[in-house]
Amino acid sequence: MHRYADLLVSSAWPLTELPLVKSSPSARPDITIGLRAAPPPEPASSDWIHHWPGERGAMCLSRCREGNGFLLRLRGLADFVISEEARAIGVWPAPETDTETLRHLVLDQVLPRVLAQQGRMVLHAGAVRIGQKAIAFTGDTGRGKSTLTASFHGAGSPLLSDDGLVLVQGEGTTLARPTYPSLRLWPEAMSGLYSRAPRHAPMAHYSCKQRVIMTDVAVSPPLPLATVYVLAAGAEDGAGSISLTRLSPSAACMAIISNSF
Repeated sequence: MHRYADLLVSSAWPLTELPLVKSSPSARPDITIGLRAAPPPEPASSDWIHHWPGERGAMCLSRCREGNGFLLRLRGLADFVISEEARAIGVWPAPETDTETLRHLVLDQVLPRVLAQQGRMVLHAGAVRIGQKAIAFTGDTGRGKSTLTASFHGAGSPLLSDDGLVLVQGEGTTLARPTYPSLRLWPEAMSGLYSRAPRHAPMAHYSCKQRVIMTDVAVSPPLPLATVYVLAAGAEDGAGSISLTRLSPSAACMAIISNSF
C-alpha cells in the first residue's frame, strides 16, 4: 500500500517512488492497480475520444470509452483500463515495457488523470516550499519546470514535486498538495545543477531523462499556494534577460486550463 497525494494506492507491484503505508485489516485502498490477464478489446476507430501528441515525439496518448470506464493507450508502451468511478486500474504492458517505464507511466501519466477523473484539479507543475507557503512553476514542455524546481531545492527551498500538483480550495485560499516528491531531469540539466551527480536511475526506456533518487524529501501536507509562475519564452532581442509580468485574470485562467491534466 502506497500514498499518492491523499489517496491510498494498492499495486500489484511495488511503486518504489511512493511512500509506503502500513496496511491494516480495516484499511481499504482508494485505488487498486493490477495486471490484466488479457489485453482490452481493440476499439473501433470511431470510439476514440481524444489523441494527445507525444512529448518531444517520444510518446503518444489516446483515450476512448471502455464499457462504463475508459481506456488510456500509451502507444507501444501499455494500455490502462480505468473503471467508471476511477478506483480500479487494469494494466496490459507491451513486451518491451520494463519495470521502470511502467512505474513512470503509472505515477506520472495515469494516476494524475485518474485524480482528474475523480474531479480533482491537477496541475502540470513543479513546486517548492518557501516558508510556510508553496510556489509553483508551470508552462509548456521543455520550458524548464523541473530544472527550476531542482535549483530552488538545491538552494534550500524544499521540493514538493516536480510535476503533479493537486489544487484544493480552502477557506479563503488555494492549497497545493503534491502528488509525491519527485525529480526528473535531462542529463544536461543534471550536470549543470550538480557538481557531483546525485543518485539517479533511468526514468523510462524511451527517454534519456533520469529520475533523481529523492531520499531527503519528506511528504508535505497541503500548503497555501502563494504564486504560480508560468514559464514562457523571452523576446528574441532579450536573450539572457528575465522578466516577470502579472497575468490578467483571463490569461491566468487559460494558463491553468492548458497546464492541467
